[in-house]
Amino acid sequence: MRKFADQRIEWQGKIYTIPANRIMPLLARVESIITFTEMLEFHQRKTIPQAKVATAYAEILRYCGIEVDEGDVYLAMFPSEEDPNGNYMKAGSDAVQGLMKLMLPPDNITKAVASGNAGAPATSGASSKKRTRRQ
Repeated sequence: MRKFADQRIEWQGKIYTIPANRIMPLLARVESIITFTEMLEFHQRKTIPQAKVATAYAEILRYCGIEVDEGDVYLAMFPSEEDPNGNYMKAGSDAVQGLMKLMLPPDNITKAVASGNAGAPATSGASSKKRTRRQ
């Protein structure tokens, strides 16, 4: 039988663990903000809705008991005087990777890595755009 595994996420240099038995309630919260399909579409278009990603990642962090708001995560994704070495890029990357890792079941991650497709999980190829009626 398939089961979730504990998930580890990072925030400000610290690692936090989400127990496997708490993954589904967290996924429900995250998917109210951004879905796995949306994340795949953004990945394929090479564009990231940073506010949505920051909001979803902040939800994960709060679920781990960290006092943080969306603005903290959003601002961590951009350069600042306090971050002259460019760690902001890592914060953005951590947020995207954390969301994808949380949303993709562990055995699917293993299969994607083994097949060499870890960076771009397969989708149905169907467009999410609404069809318009031709006049």
